[in-house]
Amino acid sequence: MITRNSVVSIHCTLKDEQGNIMEFAEDKTLEYLHGHDNLFPALEKAIEPLNVGERTHVKLTPEEAYGHYDPEKRFVVGRDEFGEDVPEPGMMVAMYPEDGDEPIEAHIVKVEGDDVYLDGNHPLSGQTLFFDIEVTEVRDATPEEIAHGHAHGAHGHSH
Repeated sequence: MITRNSVVSIHCTLKDEQGNIMEFAEDKTLEYLHGHDNLFPALEKAIEPLNVGERTHVKLTPEEAYGHYDPEKRFVVGRDEFGEDVPEPGMMVAMYPEDGDEPIEAHIVKVEGDDVYLDGNHPLSGQTLFFDIEVTEVRDATPEEIAHGHAHGAHGHSH
């Protein structure tokens, strides 16, 4: 039975609205600590009633997943902001706002001349996502996993 503080192992296939497979993990196992915000809440809720060997199909709206696309999170910075590093499309960077707020993680969309175009939206924001999930194992979490708020796996975990 899956409850808060269960370590749940799943096989998961993620598809877009057209049914295209975006990520396929049938050969890999995703392990998470249930009830500790390690997955989207709506996804955890859908998995909770399942037993080992059972499957489910879950549709998550943008609100339930990565949110709606926000054009305000797109911006341009000068290439000189990267110092010695060479900015390339697809790279992830942390940008530090002038107001001192938390850093914003963004990916480089393109580089044109001295301009670097960044997007702070998650690549899947604005999309409805479809998950095919099979529960492969459920076990009680260790006290260390509960204290750390995530599963450590078969080989432990070091911080």
